[in-house]
Amino acid sequence: MSKRKKIIFGVLFLVFSLFILSSEAAASWGKEITLKKANPEIEAKGTVYIRFAGFVPSDRFIEIDVFHLKPGGVYSVWIVDSWSGKREALGIVGENYFKADAAGFGHFADHTTEYILGWNMLEVAYHPDGDPSNTGDMKVVLKARLYQ
Repeated sequence: MSKRKKIIFGVLFLVFSLFILSSEAAASWGKEITLKKANPEIEAKGTVYIRFAGFVPSDRFIEIDVFHLKPGGVYSVWIVDSWSGKREALGIVGENYFKADAAGFGHFADHTTEYILGWNMLEVAYHPDGDPSNTGDMKVVLKARLYQ
């Protein structure tokens, strides 16, 4: 093999190796945020996990694990804009909710972008009537500031 081919092969190998290593590092990059109680009397607690998702730098995968919820209760996930205070559903509209299991554990997961998460507030709200579309009676139980 000629010297020129060896150099080209070496450069290609180096670029490929760096790409693989950076992809693995990006895939493992993540942030863990503890949810705070909206009311001190509430027993619920939980964690938000945000990690890089895919090849677009702004893509994120968000997971929320919550414990000590009302068994079988329906909960929804919201993003509150830090500037306007406007509340919007996180995730696909109409699918921003989850139901706690018999042990009071709830899980929510969705793909989103850093532009939606930003420096906004995430809220987990309880729906006493079990209807996630009824936002008039919902009660915020947990919240967290999302520092992207």
